[in-house]
Amino acid sequence: MEVFQMSKEVTLETIALRMKKAESMIKFYKNILGFILKNEENNLSIFGTKEIGSQLLILEDVSYKVVEVAEEKKLARFTLLIPTEDEFISVLKRLEAFHYPINKASENKYEQSLLLEDPDGNEIEILHKSSFVLCDEERVLDQQKLLKKSTINHKILSPEVKFSKLYLNVESVSEMSLFYQKILGMSVEGEDQRQLSIDNANLSVYLQESKFNQSVETAEDRLGVDFFISYLEDKEAMINLKKHLENKKMDFFIDKKMKILTIFDPSGIEWWFIRK
Repeated sequence: MEVFQMSKEVTLETIALRMKKAESMIKFYKNILGFILKNEENNLSIFGTKEIGSQLLILEDVSYKVVEVAEEKKLARFTLLIPTEDEFISVLKRLEAFHYPINKASENKYEQSLLLEDPDGNEIEILHKSSFVLCDEERVLDQQKLLKKSTINHKILSPEVKFSKLYLNVESVSEMSLFYQKILGMSVEGEDQRQLSIDNANLSVYLQESKFNQSVETAEDRLGVDFFISYLEDKEAMINLKKHLENKKMDFFIDKKMKILTIFDPSGIEWWFIRK
């Protein structure tokens, strides 16, 4: 029997988060991380990069209603991949200028990484991947030395910036891993069922066992992740996904024009697949 695989061209285009501290969150993503505030409508703030039409981040203001502050968010962490060291340093400069706390700064053979939390407590990794060797083993990143290395100042995020990895807290790693493999067509990286991705790693997910009960019933009343958006390259890819989900007898929504398909994973996180 042929195993379904998601198209290699699928990309993670948007993360949507519910937020409580709206003013602080908007200032953080705009002034510190360097996102462009593309649009504000009703209770939504939509952010992107220099790229025309980009929509990397959607923040939904839920401060007007009572929400459950979960002991543990379903989205444990997400990674923002920065294409060049100069731009990575520019983000670091803004963090220093605003005296924003960095929980961990490290580098290994080919990567430089900053771990921090936004004002609502969502953990973010700012990551740069180098094409040359940085050091022999993982070590603490010398931030002051790095800050002196570049005089270029990127005030806003470049078009090449993207989300590269999602870390999810799940009740059952085995159940969720099977869903992402059998239903969404991802592949396990190596022998570790917790690490999944599309073949070209445009979309990468890491599953970790939750320490708390992740109730689906209260998902809409929690802070943190609302939904993810991925793009499919054409109508054929959408048709293939639709047929696959029908064969698996999965519940999903697809519009009449076959441009949007949505499905919930077992933990209650909604995935949107949009045809370009």
